[in-house]
Amino acid sequence: CKDYEKLQLYGELLTANIYRLSKGAKEAVVLNYYTDQEVKIPLDVMLTPQANAQAYFKKYAKQKRTIAISQEQVEEHTAALSYLASIETALSLAEDPKELADIELELKQNGFLKEPKTKGPKQRKPQATPPHCYQVAGAKVYVGKNNLQNDEVTFRLAKDDWTWLHVQKAHGAHVAVDSPAPSDEVLSVAASLAAYYSDCRSGDKVAVDYTLRKYVHRHPSRQAGQVVYTDYKTVFVTPRTIDED
Repeated sequence: CKDYEKLQLYGELLTANIYRLSKGAKEAVVLNYYTDQEVKIPLDVMLTPQANAQAYFKKYAKQKRTIAISQEQVEEHTAALSYLASIETALSLAEDPKELADIELELKQNGFLKEPKTKGPKQRKPQATPPHCYQVAGAKVYVGKNNLQNDEVTFRLAKDDWTWLHVQKAHGAHVAVDSPAPSDEVLSVAASLAAYYSDCRSGDKVAVDYTLRKYVHRHPSRQAGQVVYTDYKTVFVTPRTIDED
């Protein structure tokens, strides 16, 4: 078992054998009722058996709290690294100055870049450029090429019964089709767009997941463009783009 769990076990075993122990002993040899093996437990000779048991419980609780905090910090740092990787992807996919301005705006909103101090009346806050829209066989396919556009596609434009797509296990565009059951042609084109505007652009057969928008939720980190999704299927496509509507 984990080291801190051993501290809890020692506390439990001392408590269970308290009637057999006396103050002044350097160790207690007791039966571990989980394994049927004898265990030697170091004791503080200055403490009573009950106080020794409580000391182990306190050490267990302290170490458990420390480990929980460490795990939380690891998760936070992992989420931050993933978010910054998504920024790197967006920069590599940006095709015009407006999209670069979107990324700059996002970094300012998240505190990674500082707003320059200006004198005079407050200026209107810049707005992100709208997501890209493609017409495919009568369906509309919306594509976000950075985190702000991805948020717009997923959480403001798309309805719960729209089809939502994203390259599998990589950073890239959020794609939404205004249909719960798009035709094979529309699904193929939408998936190809999701693959093209992703880290996997140079791939041959790229895995793209698709599900209904209602199964897509914000990642616990709450960072723009970061999501988790369930109830998905997967198609394999060649990354490609088409002319925008």
